[in-house]
Amino acid sequence: MRSSQRTISTVARILASCLCLILLTGFKLPSPHELRKDFQAELDKIKESTPGAKAFARWKTLRDQAKEALKNADIQGAPRFAAEEFDEASYLFKRAKQYALKKSYKKASYLARKTIEVATTAAEKAAKAREAAEKKLNRHLTNVKAKLDQIHAKLPYDSEYDDSLAELYLKWSDIRHAISLGQYEQANNELQDLVKNLKAFIKATGLEIDSEKERWEETI
Repeated sequence: MRSSQRTISTVARILASCLCLILLTGFKLPSPHELRKDFQAELDKIKESTPGAKAFARWKTLRDQAKEALKNADIQGAPRFAAEEFDEASYLFKRAKQYALKKSYKKASYLARKTIEVATTAAEKAAKAREAAEKKLNRHLTNVKAKLDQIHAKLPYDSEYDDSLAELYLKWSDIRHAISLGQYEQANNELQDLVKNLKAFIKATGLEIDSEKERWEETI
């Protein structure tokens, strides 16, 4: 009996000493909420390491990259200058998202990678086409400006046609601005109108201008 009492007393003293140590060192036992939180974190780590979770993570990465590739192709003007490639890339991405909804992440990832490839090709093709179109428009615009300057030099001082010529110069300036903004179709249409107006202006003034086919009259 006395032995049992001594044992209980010893255990009590040990527990009391441990409690004092815990209080002195500031150590706290985790709460049930914290334990559940830590347990869930461990479960999440295990889940993330599974093949399905890894496949989903790859899909998310490729999905975002495909979105960015399509966005860049659109900015480069692919819907107009590389329509076939852009439409194909858009279709591939649509199919990729459909597979992802079915949790077929490997197929979705494959189609996302193809989307990136085709969208990149579309962006490159569009950029080259835009550059060529801009060069051609600027070359034509330069030739028209040279003709305007030639006419201006031949007009008598304080001519009755000064206002009309100033209007032609203003149209030329508007076209240059449209080209700088990448509005190539609008610039092309306005440039053709300017050429027609310029021909009519030359006829109305009766100025002696070479009648041979010149570069400024070329059709774009």
